[in-house]
Amino acid sequence: MLNLKLPLPDFSNSVCPECRPTVVALQKIIELQAQEIVELKNRVEVLEDEIRELKKLSKKPKFKPSGMEKA
Repeated sequence: MLNLKLPLPDFSNSVCPECRPTVVALQKIIELQAQEIVELKNRVEVLEDEIRELKKLSKKPKFKPSGMEKA
């Protein structure tokens, strides 16, 4: 499961007072979208595992040796 938390910069001192509400609102939107992305990535991971199970595939793909390696 993924759990990403991106630190958002603090614009409280660098943004004009009139713009602060807009910046705060945009940061809230960014946080919500980041949270939704993590949830969707987790859901995709679960669904991919379910597809592998239904197709009776192994959890991790197995790769054949290339045959080019010499001991």
